[in-house]
Amino acid sequence: MKLKVAETMDVEEIPQKLAEMMEQIKTSVVTELTLCEPVASAIVAAAAQGGDLAGARAHVLSMRSNLYNIDVKLEDIAMILGGLEKILEEQAAAASSPLTAIPGLENESDDS
Repeated sequence: MKLKVAETMDVEEIPQKLAEMMEQIKTSVVTELTLCEPVASAIVAAAAQGGDLAGARAHVLSMRSNLYNIDVKLEDIAMILGGLEKILEEQAAAASSPLTAIPGLENESDDS
């Protein structure tokens, strides 16, 4: 059973965190691709010769589970990027908008 855990970090830490997450994903993808050919051979042999069908099915289910975990990590990255995009858009909007006048202080210099 998996549990999703939220994490808060400074915006400056996000690039490093994303790099670490992508490295984990790359490793997982390479592992799954490396296993793909032997698993495919086992599946074909089991199906053609009536061999270890249960074992072949277990390999497929394991690969599906591992690929699901990769997909979840990619979803996390997409969510982080979406949050970062929102923050940067808000910062850009705040930087380009005129300063709001403080009530009671506007036109103080015009008292002449």
